[in-house]
Amino acid sequence: MMKKRKRVLFLFLAPAVLLFLLVFVYPIIRTVLMSFFRIDAVTDRMPAWQFTGLANYIKLANTSIFRASMMNLLKIWLFGGIIVMSLVLLFAVILTSGIRFKKFFGAVIYMPNIVSAVALATMWLQYVYSPQFGLFKKLFKALQLNGLANIQWLSSEPIR
Repeated sequence: MMKKRKRVLFLFLAPAVLLFLLVFVYPIIRTVLMSFFRIDAVTDRMPAWQFTGLANYIKLANTSIFRASMMNLLKIWLFGGIIVMSLVLLFAVILTSGIRFKKFFGAVIYMPNIVSAVALATMWLQYVYSPQFGLFKKLFKALQLNGLANIQWLSSEPIR
């Protein structure tokens, strides 16, 4: 029984793992490998690559724009991290202490999660399902599927 479960688990996971490897891991490995070579075009086959070792990294490190970018990134991580961690600790103290309006502060802290969901829903309602200029209307009109284009997606009436 256990072997059968493992086999079924493998059958269900194999396509997802294979797709993950193909779409995410392979490009990362290929990019890292390509960084050690001189390549004229990204689509060149491996025999056309010329090995340079760390020369590409040394050349990159010697550019002023790279150094400025790294310094800006370090500042963002350092100051942004300090500010974010300070705020997080402050909110944690507020929520765990016996302060008045504790529920209000909890709601305020959680508000960005709610706002993003509302904004996303509004976007879908106005730009995808809209009967005047929505994505569905334009797509079905372009495909000359006028029956689908004329459906009122936001109507409470059943679709006939």
